[in-house]
Amino acid sequence: MIGKVGDRIQWEYKGNTYLADIAMVNNKDREYGVYMSYGQDLISFDKCTLINRNIIKRETFIEAIEAIQKQLEADIETSNNLGKVFINAHTANLLPDNHILSDALIKVLQENMNDTDFDENGGSWITWFCYELNFGEFSHRLKAYDKDKNVIKMDDAGDLYDFLNSLWLVAN
Repeated sequence: MIGKVGDRIQWEYKGNTYLADIAMVNNKDREYGVYMSYGQDLISFDKCTLINRNIIKRETFIEAIEAIQKQLEADIETSNNLGKVFINAHTANLLPDNHILSDALIKVLQENMNDTDFDENGGSWITWFCYELNFGEFSHRLKAYDKDKNVIKMDDAGDLYDFLNSLWLVAN
């Protein structure tokens, strides 16, 4: 598990133990940048332990996912209503272009929940839940499985939060 900016790490050097908040993540060289009383320092991923994760509250996460869902539902309703006026147009073509804000919010959620292991199509657990599972509505027919072939419960945003949080706990 790779930490993110704002998470806290601990490491030892010459018999001393240090704590610092991550200020920068360099995935290429696999190191964190931190500010210390002696100046800036780079700490290798494998030389430290992630001890505190700056995580969004469960309620806030659920509210954000529900806001994305409500906006998408309002956009679809608008598209359907426009389709009644413009009868020769496909309602999908009348859908408002409101993805900029929802994409930004999803990115914030992905980074905060460390949901950054994207599949070959650029999808994450959060985007899969929102768009493939239709915010949990299709969880009865589209399933994800853990490494032991157990179904991962994804009925609502709370289940998604719990699952993403459990990935961090298992990795650390």
